[in-house]
Amino acid sequence: YEVSGPGAKAFLDHLCANKLPKGIGRMALTQMCTHKGGIECDLTVTKLGDDHYYVVSAAGTENHDLAWIERHVPDDGSVRLDNVTTHYGVLTIAGPRSRDLLQALTRSDCSNDAFPFFRCRGLMVGMAPVRALRVSYVGELGYELHHPIEYQRHLYDLLMAEGEKYDIVDFGYRALDAMRLEKAYRLW
Repeated sequence: YEVSGPGAKAFLDHLCANKLPKGIGRMALTQMCTHKGGIECDLTVTKLGDDHYYVVSAAGTENHDLAWIERHVPDDGSVRLDNVTTHYGVLTIAGPRSRDLLQALTRSDCSNDAFPFFRCRGLMVGMAPVRALRVSYVGELGYELHHPIEYQRHLYDLLMAEGEKYDIVDFGYRALDAMRLEKAYRLW
């Protein structure tokens, strides 16, 4: 989702249990809690601009999380909430060679110094404009590549072709869930 407007920061600060990211391109992992302190949502918040945030929840909780956030949007017009799920595809690359793979497909510097953990950067990967989030839920180095959906096939084909030299394989949500459990990453 994209959350924007002059009240976006105050709105998210009220809903999120963790501190919001301060700098543009910074990310925070956070929960949204019930009034009794129970966890309602588990998501990341990325600061895209002064009054503009990118909120990502798990695929399996998209509708639940959106409904929770919508219920709390103020009526004064200070916050805009857009569900951009159908506009963007997301491909995740993860594993010890994921940086090498990404670096081979972009002119941008993907070194650890230039692109540290829990950061977001705009990259061109082939012809695809990508919002790259350096985050991984599998316990390995990894990136989420958020891109306009019309570039999905192009981006996938590039990753698979270049990834052959790294023995790339497809993995799905159930495999991701198993790796998450093995790493002891919790989910609400």
